[in-house]
Amino acid sequence: MCSSDLDEQAFAIYCYNLHITSDYEDAVRDYEDVFIGDISVHDYAVDLADDIYPEAVKSGYFDYDSFARDLELGGDVWEMDGYLFRGC
Repeated sequence: MCSSDLDEQAFAIYCYNLHITSDYEDAVRDYEDVFIGDISVHDYAVDLADDIYPEAVKSGYFDYDSFARDLELGGDVWEMDGYLFRGC
């Protein structure tokens, strides 16, 4: 059922948040598509902004906190217990 590199705690959080109680084989595939990692939404936003908005970041002005908030509010990502997932 589980791949060897599956983070069991993160997978449990994913299943709990999406109310998955069966069909774990499909859930594992879906989880592997959406799991970003053991990273805060803020740290992810910093990395993402550096990648997609390099000129704004280089200019010295970029509001990482607002960008991280917007990622969550827009449904692009969700965070629980220190694990980050793409929106479903």
